[in-house]
Amino acid sequence: MSADLENASQAAAHWVARLSSGTASEQDRQEFQSWLKADISHRRAFERARLLFTEMDRLPVPSVQPKSRRPMFRAVGAMALAAGVAAFAVLGFNSQPTDYRSGVGEVERLVLSDGTQVWLDSDSALDAHYDDARRELALQRGRAYFDVAADARPFSIQSAGATIVDIGTAFTVDRTDEPLRVAVESGEVEVRLGGLTTQLLAGESGTFFHGNSSSMGSRAEDSDFDWREGRLTLSQTPLRQALEQVGRYRRGYILWLADDGADATVSGVLRLETLDEGIDSLLAGRGLRLLRLPGLAVVIKDSSGAG
Repeated sequence: MSADLENASQAAAHWVARLSSGTASEQDRQEFQSWLKADISHRRAFERARLLFTEMDRLPVPSVQPKSRRPMFRAVGAMALAAGVAAFAVLGFNSQPTDYRSGVGEVERLVLSDGTQVWLDSDSALDAHYDDARRELALQRGRAYFDVAADARPFSIQSAGATIVDIGTAFTVDRTDEPLRVAVESGEVEVRLGGLTTQLLAGESGTFFHGNSSSMGSRAEDSDFDWREGRLTLSQTPLRQALEQVGRYRRGYILWLADDGADATVSGVLRLETLDEGIDSLLAGRGLRLLRLPGLAVVIKDSSGAG
């Protein structure tokens, strides 16, 4: 886990504890909202921590004994927080209405009023604002693919501070994590961010950070598009990163307790309808297995002799 991600996870755990304690002040809530808006990764880390702690009150004691007991001690501490987590509902942090959204593990296909086709990846949200002069959309979270219908009105998408302008194309916008990623399957787009305009052609992709851009003109990957057809393509992907991608499509948190194997690279195609079987196959090839608990899955060393 990177230092930035670990810091975000620790801060998220702090906010879960503070806001569910019953003693949080209005200043605490304002500081929490500021932290949440400071970086796109903060909201994702908070959602994971909230879900993990919510489910801990139903978590049975696992029969495994990891070499390091520290993660288990953290889990026990989380159980104490579970009873107060329901108080988060009053904060409304994830209750903003959106025009279109998809559930966890679902890929939704939409046809907008102008004939534009949109595929929403798992746990994604999109707003659409059409009038006589323009077509503007806002990808609030997740990932979406756009096959834009011809129309005299300009078509643009707002996401993570960037404006993506369509020039007769089909493309994917992914704001699941920092950085924002745009991949073009056909046609052309312009990405405007921080006063800069970047042009992407068919077969190209770009990654965009706050106020900057990088990796311009890199190749688009199969994984940018084939999720629409229920496939998750991995190509020399570190195993921990692969599980993070899989985590988009399943409820619950995947916790890594194995001592090694996280950086081993894997390749293959997983089908979303048989995702659990695919996960088991990936892990078994590295001498690991998934311990499934209510709301939580734990990666541990397979002691049965595999690997």
